[in-house]
Amino acid sequence: MAAFLGVEDLTEEEAESVAAATTFEAMRANPLTNYRHWDDWGLRARGKKGRTDFFRKGQVGDYENHSLERWTRDEFDRWIREGVEATGIAFKYSVSEAKKEEKEKAES
Repeated sequence: MAAFLGVEDLTEEEAESVAAATTFEAMRANPLTNYRHWDDWGLRARGKKGRTDFFRKGQVGDYENHSLERWTRDEFDRWIREGVEATGIAFKYSVSEAKKEEKEKAES
């Protein structure tokens, strides 16, 4: 990550600090990354049980388990797929998509 960002001379201690601060659990608990301050400003609607978690489970594809209509999910998937394809990076953003591709490769 440091090389990608053009950061040179990163010490082992600095790398460990970044790694610890960017775990799912740390980011979920950090007010600077979890957007809970938006709740104070009324910028997010309350979800189930009055919660508005920006970080939910940390599982790929979990958004499909939440109250998005099928059309909305399909449009979201299309938008993400087009954006990823435009980068030229081979990226699987869902577990089912990656498994489907693995199965197709194994069968051919």
